[in-house]
Amino acid sequence: MITPMLYDSLLLVHILGACLTGIMAAYAGVIMWQNQDSSYRTASIILGALGGFEVITGTLLSVISSQITSISLCANIIIYVSVVLFFEALLFLKMRKVSVVFPLVVALSPIATGLTLLLATIAYGF
Repeated sequence: MITPMLYDSLLLVHILGACLTGIMAAYAGVIMWQNQDSSYRTASIILGALGGFEVITGTLLSVISSQITSISLCANIIIYVSVVLFFEALLFLKMRKVSVVFPLVVALSPIATGLTLLLATIAYGF
């Protein structure tokens, strides 16, 4: 049995992760605007990790909540991942322009892992 405290704690962690992701996306925008080439790689890795974290916590919330449907979960994740991938794409383009190697595997693996978990959860029939 899932306790309300567990749900509330997971929701709080999910919301804090979303806030951190928003801050990181804003930071990525600032460093790109200021051409801080040395910070692109780190920003990309952190943004990818936060994106994956949000997909995983959102999926867990949907599993333990009776109010979240698979359709609403997928819609929210599509929006969320689109925003993260938009900033990742901008970072990729900036890094390519200054001949810095984009950390593709490290930056996008957490998102891919989260999406795999989401698909497995949907296939299992949460």
